[in-house]
Amino acid sequence: MKLIQDEFTNETNLRLVSITVDPYRDTPKVLTEYAKRFGASPDRWLFLTGEREELYRLAQEGFRLSAVPVSRDGDASSIIAHSSRFVLVDSEARIRGYYPGTDADAVVRLQRDLNTLLQGEVFE
Repeated sequence: MKLIQDEFTNETNLRLVSITVDPYRDTPKVLTEYAKRFGASPDRWLFLTGEREELYRLAQEGFRLSAVPVSRDGDASSIIAHSSRFVLVDSEARIRGYYPGTDADAVVRLQRDLNTLLQGEVFE
C-alpha cells in the first residue's frame, strides 16, 4: 500500500483504504500508530475499524474475501484467518480486480490497472 501511495502521490481521486478484521486488537490508537509507521497520508490512506461481525460481513459478502476467527487453544479470537489481497474498487463501488498483496508481479498489475482507471481509459 505504501508503494501505491508513493507512486500515485499526485492523484487526487485516489483513496487507499485498509480495513481491519481484528477490531479488538486493532483499536483506533493502534491503527493510528500503524499509519504513522508507514507514512500514510491521512487524507488519502484511511484505516478503518468497526464491529467485528460487520467487518466480517463486509469482507465476505462485499469483497468476497475470507475473514474468519480460527480457534487456537479454545480462544476463538486468538487468530483471524483473512485474505491478503488488495481489491481495486472504482468510483462507482464496482470491484475491478483482486491482487495478492505479497506478490510483486500482482502489485505491478494493480499499479497498471489503477493507472488505467485514473486515466479514464477502458478497463479490461
